[in-house]
Amino acid sequence: MKRQAVTAGKVLSATVIIPIAILCLAPGCGSGKKEPDAASATSPRSGGATPALTATVSGEKQPTPIAEDVKPTATLPAVPALTVEALRNAAYRSEWVSGELAQLIDGEYTQTYDEEPPSQLIITLTDFVAFGDLDGDGTDDAAVILVTTGGGSGAFYDLAAVLNEQGQPRHADTASLGDRVVIQALSVESGEIMVPMVAHGEDDPLCCPTMQVTRRYELDERRLVELP
Repeated sequence: MKRQAVTAGKVLSATVIIPIAILCLAPGCGSGKKEPDAASATSPRSGGATPALTATVSGEKQPTPIAEDVKPTATLPAVPALTVEALRNAAYRSEWVSGELAQLIDGEYTQTYDEEPPSQLIITLTDFVAFGDLDGDGTDDAAVILVTTGGGSGAFYDLAAVLNEQGQPRHADTASLGDRVVIQALSVESGEIMVPMVAHGEDDPLCCPTMQVTRRYELDERRLVELP
């Protein structure tokens, strides 16, 4: 009887211990720590990672939010650039022309006077042409040098400012540079027109200027203003 009791006790112990061992196979068993659930793992308070746009909640995959359609912003068409060819066939106001408008054709305007002996007025677009924004509208305009001769020894040089109006040249204003001066260059920088040239000093004959100068202009309300 005693041996049977001991045997029964061993069997009883085995039946108690085995379930406990099986339970301890579960995650966190025996460590004293509780496994975090899905909510606490991604909660900002727990210091966890921020949930992604596509998240799994209660075992179900949530759809990623779709951004609303963004309508494209309308853009204005670019203004065509002025060309040298257009400037060579543009109209320029001139104090030398009756009617004050000289329409150049292939870079030249000619007017014949009925007098004895006959004479011709010729206005020519020189090779001095520069492009740049003169009126602050963001579009390149132009500055050109015109020379006018009338059959004599005089050669009168003028600076002309030309605006770009939808790709078409529009003469804005003219400034006289002098008779038989020597133009050296022409440029437009930050809205300012610069003309390095040789002008006449006080004692220079008209044929032979010797004074080196740089004339500077800007366009103010479509009027050329010489800068100091």
